[in-house]
Amino acid sequence: MYVKYTKYFDKFNFDEYDVILIYSDLVSIIQNSIKIEGNFDGQQFLDSIKVNIKPYQTLLIPTFNWEFCHGKGFDYKKTPSATGYLGNLALNDIEFKRTKHPIYSFAVYGKDKEKLYANDYKSAFGKYSVFAYMYQNKSVQLGISINRSTIGHYVEEVLFGSKIPYRFLKTFKNRYIDEYGNQSMKEYTMFVRDYDKNVTFHAEEFYSYLVQKGYTKEYIYNDIPFYVTDIKVLCDIIYNDLEQTGGSLFQTYIGQKGIK
Repeated sequence: MYVKYTKYFDKFNFDEYDVILIYSDLVSIIQNSIKIEGNFDGQQFLDSIKVNIKPYQTLLIPTFNWEFCHGKGFDYKKTPSATGYLGNLALNDIEFKRTKHPIYSFAVYGKDKEKLYANDYKSAFGKYSVFAYMYQNKSVQLGISINRSTIGHYVEEVLFGSKIPYRFLKTFKNRYIDEYGNQSMKEYTMFVRDYDKNVTFHAEEFYSYLVQKGYTKEYIYNDIPFYVTDIKVLCDIIYNDLEQTGGSLFQTYIGQKGIK
């Protein structure tokens, strides 16, 4: 049975959660919708998500962009999301507000929109970040066509810190244009990979493991996979693996147990 592109989100019941995070690759949805329905309207798709957000819930859509790290600066209103079409749709929707971190920003809709917008935290994954907010609240992650996460870096930085041998806190200073058009030089930090450690993230194997073990639920609509993961459960898995094996479940690096 074909599911209309404005009805996908109706298939999920996230009532028990206070925070909903969406990672997405909409290519298959767009192609299916144009082929079968004759059109795809991005704003209608975004609206079909918004209408399902309860008054007590907050919706997060990644709008990450790494140009600040590479000398190009950040413009709050003009720097696009480098992480997908949905993020750019949200940036152009007046009911969303973007968080202020120039590297790992989010478009936010719902209950805690103003709270997160006002939080000009410095460390991308640190104890005051949006990732910390997700960890501290009842949060769920929905992957549309993709099964991925970034919150593991919060676990690494905040819950392990200097015990992590393959990452370190790095400061980036660059031009920053705020939401009012004011320009200044600002500093932000990120827990970055140590490239000398040859860190390799085994994403496909890790997320297949999560599905096989039932930590991530996979749903198929119109041959398109949707992945649902409780964020606290995900963080606990990452934490335990880091504590027991140094993170061998999802990555390898020089200096890890058994690796030279």
